Amino acid sequence: RGDGNCFYRCFLFGYLEELIRKRSVDLSSAEAERLAFLEKIRGSIDDLVTVGYDKNAVEMFWEELVEALEKIPDTDAATLEATFQEENGVAEYMVWYCRALCAGFMKRNPDRFLPFILSLDDGDGTACVDIVTFCAREVEPMGRECEQIHIIALCEALGMAVAIEYLDGSDGPLSCLTLPEGHSPAITLLYRPGHYDILYEAR
Repeated sequence: RGDGNCFYRCFLFGYLEELIRKRSVDLSSAEAERLAFLEKIRGSIDDLVTVGYDKNAVEMFWEELVEALEKIPDTDAATLEATFQEENGVAEYMVWYCRALCAGFMKRNPDRFLPFILSLDDGDGTACVDIVTFCAREVEPMGRECEQIHIIALCEALGMAVAIEYLDGSDGPLSCLTLPEGHSPAITLLYRPGHYDILYEAR
């Protein structure tokens, strides 16, 4: 759905689906990856608390993502897809938690991200001048579009990378960017102006 949440939704669904797929290829390796990611997510709520989030306010969103990862061994692709297609369902909680992880990482690294934020021009003279304001306006609210700075922050917060192929209507092959650069991507997404989709390898 092109509702402003499509990057976060594609990113999360694509990775969870990949964890399911890998179980049929190499169960031991896939389980090790799942457990490592689960451990990272379990600890992430404490990282958010350190940058000012109320644990009670974010706990229900965190719990949904933790539970989804715990259930991966008993979840198939069809069940996962149904979960993400449910209107206003638990997937929306997980999507918002990804937004919080993105914002939290920016807040922990203000010196790194502030120059990018200051360079953004919103065209109406109300550009953000600090990380907290930027996150409150452009990252945390559902429906806000995801820019490259958001993608970098979320990927680095989770210790993973994503490849994005750009379909901009120009002639020639698609341009592809991996964020963060120099890392092997966990999933590949297709970007068309205003919308992200998952790209699958031909099998």
